[in-house]
Amino acid sequence: MTVPPDTSSLGVASGPAQRWGNVRLVPLLRSFPVEGLHLHPDLSGARPPEPEEGAPEPVAYLPHAYVERWDQDPFPSASYGARLCDPGRPASPTRVPLSTARPRPGHFVRPRFLPWTVSVAGHLERSFADPSIAWERFSLPMARRDRLSPPRENAYTGDEVGDLERALEVFEIHPDQCGVALYVGDEPASAHLTPHPHDYRRLHSSLLLDLFGETLYTWGLMAPESTEPYSPLPEREIRTLADLRRAVARNRAESSRLHDEEMASSFISPGSEFTRIATRGDFTLWNMRPPLIRGTDRHVGEVITGPDGLPAYLSTFRLSTAQVRRGRLLRELSRAEGRLDRTAASLEITEAELIARLERAGLESVLDPNRLARARSEHRRGLGRR
Repeated sequence: MTVPPDTSSLGVASGPAQRWGNVRLVPLLRSFPVEGLHLHPDLSGARPPEPEEGAPEPVAYLPHAYVERWDQDPFPSASYGARLCDPGRPASPTRVPLSTARPRPGHFVRPRFLPWTVSVAGHLERSFADPSIAWERFSLPMARRDRLSPPRENAYTGDEVGDLERALEVFEIHPDQCGVALYVGDEPASAHLTPHPHDYRRLHSSLLLDLFGETLYTWGLMAPESTEPYSPLPEREIRTLADLRRAVARNRAESSRLHDEEMASSFISPGSEFTRIATRGDFTLWNMRPPLIRGTDRHVGEVITGPDGLPAYLSTFRLSTAQVRRGRLLRELSRAEGRLDRTAASLEITEAELIARLERAGLESVLDPNRLARARSEHRRGLGRR
């Protein structure tokens, strides 16, 4: 029987926080790895595990928005949604091409995550859009010479951002680390959790340089450093170096305890809906859809749970105000089965005003070009009559 996700706990402990400017990364530690679930060998480089007699069949997973030449395809493409699969077979994810230009002979495509804004665009479509609206319609306009530029936003891979390599020096990997919680200005921004330390070590560099790259550049390199979230040490009780060590250890233990208690609710929005995507062996993949309510933290993402319902794999992103608007528009379009007239009626606006909103939200790629041109003309005439 499939157990629904347990949102009360992530089943991990937090390690000592690492800070760079206004960015704080908290390592997520497991006492024991989750057995039976591993990153697919196409990404990990490991040999497929041999099934043991009497043991459940091993299961592999793929993360969302990971760029690779899948199945020896000469063209790089991004995986669309996380996936549970057979570790002994090619990964073969649902994927979206990022470039139609044939690669140069010998040109190396670095396996990597897509930048944050592009990855979230895929999550929004999976969570709120009608299935007939493929992510390809959003992503192809973003691919220009293998550089990604979402509408009205800029996105860069880690290779394009100067001094970002310093992040790999600042944010070191803990021996038992299986994931990371990202805070910007001490607000929970993103959490990524893997079942095994080997998986996390394989993904660590691209998480920092590519997925988190712009965030680290903006809030790590460019923003002033914020204060440490620790309580003051009791100066009267400290007389020796041993006293200082014990006080620091107590302080860190208390900070970790508070972080562990609040971690699940910080990165899994209360009231989120979970849709089961697939089950393989003992593991189930869920899509996490937050309520799009103003004034609340909204995290979108995916989770793979084990038999106990606890997350074996987790990927969440906090939505910006602009992304929430996109999510609402996609949700209304989905409810109206993609019909603009019905969507406009549900929002109590005209069709031309709806199309203008879609354009401002960077969603004009879902519209027919001729219809878009007519709506623009009507909208301009309407503004002229005011």
